[in-house]
Amino acid sequence: MDKKSTRPEMQAKVLQLLATNYLDWDDTKYYDKALNAVNLANKEHLNSTGLFLKMKILLKGETPNEELLEAVMEILHLDMPLDFCLNIAKLLMDHERESVGFHFLTIIHERFKSSEDAGKVLLLYIDMLLQRKEELLAKEKIEEIILAHQTGRQLTAELINWLHNILWRKAASSFEVQNYADSLQWYYYSLRFYSPDEMDLDFAKLQRNMACCYLNLQQFDKAKEAVAEAERHDPRNVFTQFYIFKIAVIEGNSERALQAIITLENVLTDEESEDNALVAERDSPTMLLSLAAQFALENGQQIVAEKALEYLAQHSEDQEQVLTAIKCLLRVVLPKIAEMPESEDKCVIPTKMMYSPLDKL
Repeated sequence: MDKKSTRPEMQAKVLQLLATNYLDWDDTKYYDKALNAVNLANKEHLNSTGLFLKMKILLKGETPNEELLEAVMEILHLDMPLDFCLNIAKLLMDHERESVGFHFLTIIHERFKSSEDAGKVLLLYIDMLLQRKEELLAKEKIEEIILAHQTGRQLTAELINWLHNILWRKAASSFEVQNYADSLQWYYYSLRFYSPDEMDLDFAKLQRNMACCYLNLQQFDKAKEAVAEAERHDPRNVFTQFYIFKIAVIEGNSERALQAIITLENVLTDEESEDNALVAERDSPTMLLSLAAQFALENGQQIVAEKALEYLAQHSEDQEQVLTAIKCLLRVVLPKIAEMPESEDKCVIPTKMMYSPLDKL
């Protein structure tokens, strides 16, 4: 390479490409060549790409933690921006160098504590802790953020959304292993970041998630309160109506359960409803009607189950599901017919309801 005719930036770029090729060959005998190439590149023209590449090479070469710490301290001395420092910290974590990574995050937090983006450091810290099952330490950091939030050092809207995502992801993972009480703890943390003027559709979703946890813990009064909050902010959401239905069935309130089923059917058949796309992503839009019918039958609410099965038979495009719904409906209705006096009309099953789904066959 002719250094006299080539700019330092271009020389550095070529050397970085060479170092990357050595690294991609994934052979220990090329490690020193990759490190030498990136060191030359950084000497010619120091930039964030070269520094990040050097850290990747050091991690690939199983460099001792002491040397890694020296490398990250060099980055700090160069006054690199916060986002770059966070990417380095995450890179360290991804390569299981937690001791260096967490130490680096602590130093970064102190360095950028006066910045409006200082919360990014704590959020990454919390995320990394939770990924490593360090829940107690994560909770300490969350309480630290809550205290700051309540004393005027509030997170930006973007960071608040990031925090909610972290907390909901953790709550969902606890829910999946049926640890509903733990799931509620993480949802509670999320709830504390909502103010009265910030109640939105996500707040309603949070309340529904909490209601689901309460139902699994058989804490029905608290579930009812959470669903009431969800209904207040998102009454036409299909999942809101489904939880209203479930609670009504549990309480034996057939009238309320029937109204919820009717509303649920109206929303599911509303082509303009935004929730239909969400239901379709999870399963057929008739999934909730099927679950509702099953839940009503399991809890002895036959009248409610009839209505759910009727709607299911009308709206399902799954032929097998339609036939199953009709069979279930017959099992529910026929015993009632058998108990009628001889003078009563036994042809009580609506003909149109019975046969209109079969027109699809």
